[in-house]
Amino acid sequence: MFTTSERLSTANFRIIYFDKKNKLTKELQQNISKIIKGLYEEKNNLNEKECNEMIFYLINSEDEISSDLFQYQIDSLKQENSQILIVSCNALTRQSLSFLSLPVNALLSLSYLEKNTNVVLRSLFTKGVFLEPNLHTELVTEIERKTNRSKPFKKLCLNISKVASIFTKKEQEILQLILDGCNNGEIADKLFYANSTVSTNISSILKKMEANDRTEAMVKAIRNGWVDGTY
Repeated sequence: MFTTSERLSTANFRIIYFDKKNKLTKELQQNISKIIKGLYEEKNNLNEKECNEMIFYLINSEDEISSDLFQYQIDSLKQENSQILIVSCNALTRQSLSFLSLPVNALLSLSYLEKNTNVVLRSLFTKGVFLEPNLHTELVTEIERKTNRSKPFKKLCLNISKVASIFTKKEQEILQLILDGCNNGEIADKLFYANSTVSTNISSILKKMEANDRTEAMVKAIRNGWVDGTY
């Protein structure tokens, strides 16, 4: 396996690349180093996770996760203050979620990393995790599927008795439609609300749930046991 590492001169920080086929360009590696140095300069203003090592592990096939050697390598690489990014050379699919069973901090495609390097690294510095956005819906679906393996839910229903003390009636209606997969415009049409009213209530819902976006709110609602499945 082709491995390179770099220790940043501005901090006690090491970047390691496991790249069998040299897919990471020099330009991307230089950009990663530049952004990390910048984030360290900002660290007094960031609530960053303690980290002094970032490991980029490139995979060429999702089948690699079934390899005992691969799983052993990931387990052996993980240290207390290190972060491991699984970077796929191909587009991610639902099967990619299997990588989340390993002690990794990020899962994304190489093309996404190239286009959104700053977003990815800033998320890792501030939150310690990153999941490529197009996998968010797949993650919710997978959680739903695992809740009842025999058959998938046809609908996710908000259990009103469990959230009545948390959300207003209007917020409950909107959260249910978020679970139904409706966008803001569709919610406004269904409830006869102005778009601004929908946006205001969604912001309130996200704040109460301490969620960054609608997908995270859906995941938290499921994990909190606020959602029942109908078949």
